[in-house]
Amino acid sequence: MCDKPPDLNPNIFDSWAAEVPVVYTDVEKELRRSFEISTGFIDKISVLDAGSIAVAASVIIAITTRSDLSPCQLRQIVDGLVLIVILFLISLVFTVVHHFLAVRIAKLEAMYSEIDFYRKMIRSCVASIRDVVSENEKVKIDELMKELDVEPIKNQEKIVKKKKLLHKWADIIGNASICLFLVAYIIVTFYVFKLW
Repeated sequence: MCDKPPDLNPNIFDSWAAEVPVVYTDVEKELRRSFEISTGFIDKISVLDAGSIAVAASVIIAITTRSDLSPCQLRQIVDGLVLIVILFLISLVFTVVHHFLAVRIAKLEAMYSEIDFYRKMIRSCVASIRDVVSENEKVKIDELMKELDVEPIKNQEKIVKKKKLLHKWADIIGNASICLFLVAYIIVTFYVFKLW
């Protein structure tokens, strides 16, 4: 076994430092694109929910006016349609919550970008000052740079944690909305075949 650690090229850390923000930006773009696609799909579900509620209400009125159904059949059909409307309403509420979470995630992304912008501006200003001072003062400026980065980085880490949590809940609620929508239409199909 070798006791001596391998020699690493010090420039490798510089290349990693340059690559990590690029990779992070690419990952963020893909997550944002995925979330936009999901939100667009949930938009369509909310429209279908609202339209289906209106159609179900019209069907309930039309069925209750039919005289050829026995009261027992009528009650059974109306109960099923009420269940369908309730499923559509819950699905619609979930789509609204999903969109609320999407707006919150967008605000967190804006906050993250704002903090990043200010960090870069401060680093740029301090770097320009660092170029014109003595070696002794450069050490102090480097320490100052580290201190200036601590709080913004902590804030950005908090934002990333919140964003991950909200993404998780938005996915769960969005999927629940879709499932409720599908269950409601399965029940609609059952009643259509039953009435046929």
